[in-house]
Amino acid sequence: MIDLKKRLELTVMPTERCNFRCVYCYEDFVIGKMKPPVREGIKNLIAKRVERYGLDYLSLSWFGGEPLLAKDVVFEICE
Repeated sequence: MIDLKKRLELTVMPTERCNFRCVYCYEDFVIGKMKPPVREGIKNLIAKRVERYGLDYLSLSWFGGEPLLAKDVVFEICE
């Protein structure tokens, strides 16, 4: 049986910025990237889950405009 406490799946949006300019896109986000307190919160959530339950599975999915336009945020969270 799968212990759901040992699984963590997160979808993270490090930035709303996008460099594609798709003609069909209707998104109207305020341009910016994830603030440092939010980054710390995500890292703390992961650390607490590891400490409390151990993790057999961790999945981070990146979402947003183009996540790598905020690659510093992606790399920081992945550390």
